[in-house]
Amino acid sequence: MRFLPKPVVDQAVSGQLDLRLGGSTCRGTIFFADVIGFTSLSEQLEPQAVIAMMNEFFNRMVPCIEVQDGAIDKFMGDCIMAFWGVPFSQQDATAKACAAALHMHNNLVGLNSIRKANGQPILGMGIGLDAGNAVAGNIGSEDRVEYTVLGNTVNTAQRIQSQACRHQVLVGQEAWNDSAGRVYGVSMPPVQVKNKTDPVATFSVGGWKVAVSL
Repeated sequence: MRFLPKPVVDQAVSGQLDLRLGGSTCRGTIFFADVIGFTSLSEQLEPQAVIAMMNEFFNRMVPCIEVQDGAIDKFMGDCIMAFWGVPFSQQDATAKACAAALHMHNNLVGLNSIRKANGQPILGMGIGLDAGNAVAGNIGSEDRVEYTVLGNTVNTAQRIQSQACRHQVLVGQEAWNDSAGRVYGVSMPPVQVKNKTDPVATFSVGGWKVAVSL
């Protein structure tokens, strides 16, 4: 469980998933969360302080993903890659990803309050996600493998995230369609991303719709 996403481990133990090399195409939601300005921030700190800062950050953020049934794919320096609905379909996958993203931003407010009180630099985070088809499976050699997702949806989600500002949750058109009626948000100007001929439609998610009985 320290080297594979927990949902993948559960599926392997139950016999639903074969962990040998290979993959399958499935529809899921791909998620990236990145610390804004990490490079300049890390240059101001000692290496030990950078590691401590990122461990503190991950310890606050990862539970937000897992409580919404998301799976951590990998830590990419200062970035978290996660997915929902892979390799088996998951009800409300994109809505759960949006809920996790909003929860993460709320948790970051608390973390920054502590860091500011301790005289430490505060952190900013941008989150991007999209939904669609991806290839999921074990990639690597016979001696070292990594369960991950690949494909156009993954690339698009990562590029959407690169356009996200501090404290922003930016989603693509498919993700917005999937979460319709569950979240509040505004349409953003389409963005031109690498290896895409047409601009990509994006939406900024600002809140979660909650039913209230009067």
